[in-house]
Amino acid sequence: MIAAISDRVSRHESEPRDASVTITSITPLAYDVTTSSRGIVFLYDDVVGQAVSRWASLEPVSLELKRIVKEPRVRLADVEPILARLPNIIAGGPLELKHTDPHTKKTFSRTLSLDDLAANITVQKTADNGFGFGLDETWLTSFLEENVATNVNVEAKDAKFEIGDNGKVVEFQGSRPGVTLDIQKTSGLINDAFLQRTWHDEGVAKEVTLAVDQIEPNVKTGEVNDLGIQEMLGTGISDYSRSPRNRILNIKNAVNKLNGILIKPGEEFSALKYLAPFTYGGGYLPELVIKGDEIKPEIGGGLCQIGTTLFRMAMMSGMPITARRNHSLVVFHYNDPVNGNPGTDATIYDPNPDFRFANDTGNYLLLQAYMNTETEELEFTLWGTSDGRKGYYDHPTVTSWIGAGAPKEVETTDLSPGERKCQKAFRGANAFFTYTRELPDGTKEERVFESHYRPLPQICLVGVEKKAEGSGTEEAGATQPVDAGVAE
Repeated sequence: MIAAISDRVSRHESEPRDASVTITSITPLAYDVTTSSRGIVFLYDDVVGQAVSRWASLEPVSLELKRIVKEPRVRLADVEPILARLPNIIAGGPLELKHTDPHTKKTFSRTLSLDDLAANITVQKTADNGFGFGLDETWLTSFLEENVATNVNVEAKDAKFEIGDNGKVVEFQGSRPGVTLDIQKTSGLINDAFLQRTWHDEGVAKEVTLAVDQIEPNVKTGEVNDLGIQEMLGTGISDYSRSPRNRILNIKNAVNKLNGILIKPGEEFSALKYLAPFTYGGGYLPELVIKGDEIKPEIGGGLCQIGTTLFRMAMMSGMPITARRNHSLVVFHYNDPVNGNPGTDATIYDPNPDFRFANDTGNYLLLQAYMNTETEELEFTLWGTSDGRKGYYDHPTVTSWIGAGAPKEVETTDLSPGERKCQKAFRGANAFFTYTRELPDGTKEERVFESHYRPLPQICLVGVEKKAEGSGTEEAGATQPVDAGVAE
């Protein structure tokens, strides 16, 4: 019955329409205003009740279809007083959404662009300030589900810990809390921040911290071992993208050697100690390095990537650095992840230089080394027991750049006559940064690391005929080999 009646009269129904504003251009600002209108709705269920009542008493059926008029929530008179605020609202710019993972301390951010904000503006009535410009709830919920929740939500993980016969931790999974984005609460925070632009110019929010729920794991790391391995202390990251095959394999071999190492209380960690031997038998392959004026393969090329990542990890964990030397060239693999400048690298080469730090925590440390083949990044993490210390460093400043100089050609009999093999030029630099340790007793230690990177012109090896015995070419000086990263 309802369907039959609806078919006949539904064309006379309409939902109420709120007055609204549609922004058609941001620069210059232009918008359309749509007036409100009432809605008409028929009460179909009431008709059914009338029919049943009359049929029950065998009365002739004469039905009255009642209707109600629904008023809009927003009228034109509500919108007009706040239209003058639109330029100020647009001037507020985009909104930044931010979240810091409680476990990894990594920060996620996503921008609500001005175009998105302008396209989804709505007029809303508030309890305290009357009418203002907010954001469409349906769009905002969809945006958070599709673009934010997938990057924020993490399942809780229970701890796993097993030490193998070699004394290394062969199975490890640190516990971590789960994180779930509270979409409804976050949507409200974003909408409230945007609404404030209607009434205020000063002090309005430029960013919103996401609201999340945290779920604790069932088994925590400290419950599965008696070595004091309880929590993540710090992480170091470096980029090995565009590396040659053998360089990648050397890095992978080194990662496998480091992963799971337990560093005793009071021990001075040595990169060379744990990475040796630097031989074929030790799992390493030859990779091109720059030695003086020569480009030549050496076993284990690429391990400065390891030293650099260890250096950053140790600093972010607040460990005292006992030995560090910078790479001699500015190689892009080692540039700072934040500002792209050289300065936060550490070179290693057997037997010297080494990279070392001291474990002064009073407990064991666990080194977890991870090679992300998708992002082509190394991620090294120290686990242990936090004593309240903090470690961090500012991003390096380059005080001067040094030109690479004129290209050079070096004759060699290692190539066929006329064959050329060239490496790109490296400009030199002087850089520094400050490493800060905030200790449990409240003292602050600051250490400035200064680095000098030598310039190196483009060097091309040119193949020549072998000379008669006794008139050989002069051998290049015994400069320490340098990981070339990518030879060209």
